[in-house]
Amino acid sequence: MNISLENFQLQSAQWSEHFQPQSTQWIIAVLIVLVGIYSYASSSKIPQINGKGFFEFSNKRAIKLYQFNATNLIGGWFRDHPNTPGMLNTEFGSMVILPGSMAEELRNDERFNLRQQLAKSFPSHLAGFEIFRDDINNELVRTVIIKHFNKQLVKITKPLAEETTLALADLFTDEREWHDVPLQATVLQLVSRMSSRVFLGPELCSNKEWLRLTGGYANVITKAFQGLQRWPAWMRYFVNIFDANCRTARGYMAGIRKLLRTILVERQRLKEEAIAKGKPVPEYNDAIEWVAQESNGQKYDPELIQLSMATFSVHTTTDLMTHVLADLALHPEIIQPLREEAISVLRESGWKKASLDQMILLDSVIKESQRMKPFTTVSMSRLATQRIVLSDGTVIPKGMVIAVDASSMWDPKLHDRPDKWDPYRFYNLRKGTKEQQRYAGFVSTAPEHLAFGYGKFACPGRFFTANELKIALINILLKYDIKFADGVTPRFIRYGIQGITDMTVKLSIRRRKEEIPV
Repeated sequence: MNISLENFQLQSAQWSEHFQPQSTQWIIAVLIVLVGIYSYASSSKIPQINGKGFFEFSNKRAIKLYQFNATNLIGGWFRDHPNTPGMLNTEFGSMVILPGSMAEELRNDERFNLRQQLAKSFPSHLAGFEIFRDDINNELVRTVIIKHFNKQLVKITKPLAEETTLALADLFTDEREWHDVPLQATVLQLVSRMSSRVFLGPELCSNKEWLRLTGGYANVITKAFQGLQRWPAWMRYFVNIFDANCRTARGYMAGIRKLLRTILVERQRLKEEAIAKGKPVPEYNDAIEWVAQESNGQKYDPELIQLSMATFSVHTTTDLMTHVLADLALHPEIIQPLREEAISVLRESGWKKASLDQMILLDSVIKESQRMKPFTTVSMSRLATQRIVLSDGTVIPKGMVIAVDASSMWDPKLHDRPDKWDPYRFYNLRKGTKEQQRYAGFVSTAPEHLAFGYGKFACPGRFFTANELKIALINILLKYDIKFADGVTPRFIRYGIQGITDMTVKLSIRRRKEEIPV
């Protein structure tokens, strides 16, 4: 439909020759129709996946469709229009969803920016939401992850295993009778302790106040954001001041800053004291120190950077570990083969990075749970920093958010019975064609599996995440029996493009005698 405002004006003049309205109501009615048609036509350059209806003047219905049916909306769109980008209306604003076939074209395109997308999608200018700011999620953080987190994996594997043992004794206990623990909340605490060992060193990793503050912030910031979304943008500054969840988030952040500042001041004091006495300067092998080393004198906010790294990594790792444990409890037949693999490798090599790499069945299980229940159903979310014309002629305006459809993970052309959880799926793909081997490993990225993104901007922390997940799961499987209570099947809940396992579900566990010390 090709309609312009000029056409409307010409047609209006012609209509006025035949109709002589006697009231302003008639004129207003005509104007409403014309504006509605023009609005519909002018927004249809990129076709709408969940656009407004003809006489709708707000996105309220479209956004509700997105919130409760986004996966089906996107899936249905690309079934009917396999290679056509579509505009998705969300509570964050409009987003262009590109077909998976365009992942290769976008993989290294620096004109699309993740940091700016986060800053736009979240109210990063408001107090309590600063972790989403463009200047916090910057190249300094990326450099630290790539240069230190990933290269230190050999050194941090054993400390992570030690912290896991301590954490499980507290969280899962040594009780040999069946007892229930809240699955998501317990995994969150476990991941927080493991991650904090690397982020902050031994001073804070098991500090109960630190864990309370960071866990509380991670939980409440989502509620605070969802609450703000109910209000028009111009009112959010004022709502943020009075909203209970927003105030709680700011309180957690203040406590986190205070704790971190204490550590930073004490470390600086010890360094200065050592220099004054001519003694070796203390060295610290954690993210606090790595950020300082890589800053090269540039100003940065050490407390916000630590909170940002902790929040993003802990949330996504917790989400995936929760899915894996739920899948294992629902498929107990795979637990013994996983135990046997772990026992064989650890007996031979002990806790080493290379040992974890040899556990390819466990690797397959984790990736299969990720495939079935990814954190989001789209990938490679970015913001266009300029007007961009893609190879198919699609024009992406400056400031528009884009993402790539990730439904290739459920494509029956790539996967046999894609709707079924198969723990051996990626284990077997390692023996398949070269193309299949390319995306068989958990940390591998490819257009066929976009859970970690793809190309230059793929998730840099996925290698650390893989180690963390494997260490935790090995400890749990060797030390505990797990199951769901009779009749319990955890729900997988979709909200917009995101998905989570039911946060209220409980896991039944009991201590068992491990075959080897871990």
